[in-house]
Order: sequence, then C-alpha cells, then structure tokens
Amino acid sequence: MFLQKPPQPAPSPQPASPTATLQRPASPKLPMLLSTLIKHLGPVQTDGPLDREVQRITHDSRDAQPTDLFVAIRGERLDGRRFVRGLAVAAVIADGPVRPDPGVTTISVPNARIALAHAAAALADFPAHTLPVVGITGTNGKTTVCWMLEAIAQAANWKVGVVGTTGHRIGETSFKASHTTPEAPKLQHLLATMRDANCRFAAIEVSSIALALHRADGIPFKVAVFTNLSRDHLDHHGDMDTYLSAKARLFGELMANDGVAVLNLDDPATPQIDSAGKATWTYGQATGADFRYRIIDATLGGSHIFIDSPHGTTELDLPLLGAHNVANAVAAFAAACALGISVDDCVSGLSQLRHIPGRLEPVANPLGIHVLVDYAHTPDALDAVLTSLASLGKRRILTVFGCGGDRDAGKRSQMGVAASRYSDKVFITSDNPRTEDPQAIIADILPGLSGDHAVVIDRETAISTAIQEACAGDIVLIAGKGHERHQIIGQSTHPFDDVQVAMAACRAMELRA
Repeated sequence: MFLQKPPQPAPSPQPASPTATLQRPASPKLPMLLSTLIKHLGPVQTDGPLDREVQRITHDSRDAQPTDLFVAIRGERLDGRRFVRGLAVAAVIADGPVRPDPGVTTISVPNARIALAHAAAALADFPAHTLPVVGITGTNGKTTVCWMLEAIAQAANWKVGVVGTTGHRIGETSFKASHTTPEAPKLQHLLATMRDANCRFAAIEVSSIALALHRADGIPFKVAVFTNLSRDHLDHHGDMDTYLSAKARLFGELMANDGVAVLNLDDPATPQIDSAGKATWTYGQATGADFRYRIIDATLGGSHIFIDSPHGTTELDLPLLGAHNVANAVAAFAAACALGISVDDCVSGLSQLRHIPGRLEPVANPLGIHVLVDYAHTPDALDAVLTSLASLGKRRILTVFGCGGDRDAGKRSQMGVAASRYSDKVFITSDNPRTEDPQAIIADILPGLSGDHAVVIDRETAISTAIQEACAGDIVLIAGKGHERHQIIGQSTHPFDDVQVAMAACRAMELRA
C-alpha cells in the first residue's frame, strides 16, 4: 500500500563555488572529548584518561596524528592491531587485545567497524540527521539510479550530493572515487561537506560489501531503494543468502523511523526484504506495484513509457536505451517523490538525461555502427542489456566481454551463456585479469559459450576486431568495464578506456574506407 510522502524540505541557498579537491577532514568547531564520544559507541571498556580532545578519526596508521582516534580494523589481509604500537594518537579503539604506547587511551568495543562508523558520524556532527540521505542498493542499477536522481534534482533546482562508482559529486564539483561506498570516515566527511554546501539531499550507492563491513552504519537513511539481486560478489559473501542479507541491512537496520523503502516488486528477492514496519513503496510492471510502469515503445533512442502511481498517470520519454533503464528510471521517480520533488520535475529531469558514463554509452562514429560501452559484468546485467538490444529489431549484435580476475569464478561460464543467447558473434577477451592468467579466466568462460565466437586475449585488439567485422546498422556491445579508465594486469594499473579505444578503432576503419 502506498503511504503518505514525507514533507518537502525547505529551499536551499545557491550552490557554492566548485573546487577541484576534496579537502582533508577538518577539525570540528569544538574538539570532542573522548568522554563525550564514547557515549555514541554503545558498551565500551576504557583504559586511560577520557578528558582528551579528539579532532579526527582514522583507520590508517600511516595517516594518524596526535589528536586522532585510531580504530584498529581487522581486515581480510591486515590486522590494524599490529600497527598500534608506536602510534602517537589520543586513543585507540579495538575489538581485541592491543598494546599501545604508554599514555595512549584504549577503548575496547565489541566490533571495531561498527565503532568506526558511529564515531565518524559523531565527529562529523551527524550530517545525516539534517541532510536527507537516499541509499541505493542492488546488484545492478545503483549508479544509474543515482545519476537519474541527480538529474531530477537539477531539474527541480535542488543542489545534490552523490557518492558512487563513477565518482563523488557535490553540486557541480566532482571527486574521484576509489570505492563505490567509501569507508565510514570519508563517507561521513562527504556527507558533512554536502550538508555544509547546502545540498538538499545526498544519493549514495550502498554496496553489499559496504553494508557487510558497516561502512554506512550511523546513517539514518530517509529513502532506501532496492533495484535487484543476481549473482555477484560471492568471492566476498560466499553464497546468495548471505549476499541478500547484507543488502537487506539497509532496510531492516539503517533506515530512519520516518524513512521510505522503495522496492522492486518484479524482483524475486523483494519478498525477503523486511523494512521493519517502515513505509514501503513498490515499483515495477507487476500488478499491485505502487509505481507501475508500461513500456509503450522502445528504440535505440530510448523508451516511451507510462507510470501509474498515486500521483496519477505520468507519461515519460526516457532517452536511455534498455528496459532495465526504464526500471531504474521508475525507481528514481519513486525515490524523488518520497523526497517531495514534484512529478513535473521528475519528468523534466529524466527526459533530459542523455547518457551515463559506461552505461550503454554510445560511441559516436560516421560508420553507421551502433557502438555501445556498458559496465555489465554480471550474468544478469549482460543478459538484461542484450535482451534489450535484441528487442530492437533485426540487427546483428557483436559482443566483446571478459571477466575480472581474482573475483567470483563461478559466474564466468554464466556470462558466456548470457553473451551467447542474443549475440551473433562473441569476442572473449581480457577484463581486469589482476593476478590471474587471462587464458585461465577465458577457459572458465568458454564452457558457457555457444554459436559463433572468437578468443582475442588483448582487449584493444578484440574491440578493434569486432568493429572491423561490423557493418552499418550492426550493434557492437563492449561490456564489462564501462566507465573505468584503466586495466589492472598483475598488480599494475594501466590506462585503458573502452570508449577511447572504440573511437580510435572507428577512426582507423573510416580512414581505410
């Protein structure tokens, strides 16, 4: 059942001037005493004085300073407790035995990661208490929904902050991202910067790994969006049940009491998500969805759709390719309504969004070939993209893809199955092989392949070969890396941009014509 939308936030001042660098977290206006800070951490045991002032929190011993609170995280590869000895800091938080230097206060907690998140929120003066935060989770679509929400906000003349895979943005200022969802100190600092820059809300991609590692704890999410669930990150979570449980934390544990859950009614995992009695809105094509959509027409130029909701019937021309992007747009539409943004602004923002980096991003060329670069790196995502492309009429589809090394090997043959289903020819190549042998990765893909295919290990050559074999009207899908501007081979990172490589291949083909 559709419940009442939250009240519309008050207007914000004009955006601040952009800056190119996100500054190091500043000290609070008034340094916080340890005695005050520990009140936000739950049950603790302390050893040492608590009247010390703390100005910053870190879990990186290389960055620790005398007025810092160091949190000794036990990670998969490194145990932060090893680096406590010799640190000149105000205090150390740990969930196991540590031996700091004399004079350093020790705070023992049940879980250091949870303490890190809540201490970071406290030191940032709880930015999410005054800045509405939208969290988007799901295997696929998180980045797209964030970009769509940003476009809607811009149409409404709202300043917005974004945290995600393709970068972090505050208004018109962009910052590079090393993680989809940063560790808690950086995440809280970003939120505080957004609050202080008068953003109306923040849209955050919340990955399953971040949820499992408690990076987003301490954020009372005003809106939480679930896009879908399919196989991914099993190298971290182990199985699908654990993977879903991590995502479900956003709804069952982290939402504000007056928050709104926005769930994809078409996804089989949705009934297993418990929003703990919070307001819940659904979207999808299924009967009973609060935001039910119908695709009237779909072309390479986008989709014409109708959305039936408690706001009436809304007509929208979405200039993005793919049925999966229609679902993402309706998710963003519902989330924006939950924030109090008008339907007209939702339509205006979505209708003006031309492309999202690495999400079926078109590569302009004079050859008449439809070259598309997409981040699809899971079987479900690749299948969704190719299903949409195959529905657009009789066009040859040539697909270039690989699988990342040092990641879930079990999905590789499934990627082969997905690629073969609608492709006229598949070019299997390297993605980010990391420390694995590219040929071994490809050997894992091959059992899933059927039909015409070729193995071209070098990614640049594979892209060039696919474009050379294409004719006017054909579609060349380059999948897997999307927005990424590098390739990881061994332990080294090399510049590599699928879009630029494809453009160069098209230019070379044009010169030979």
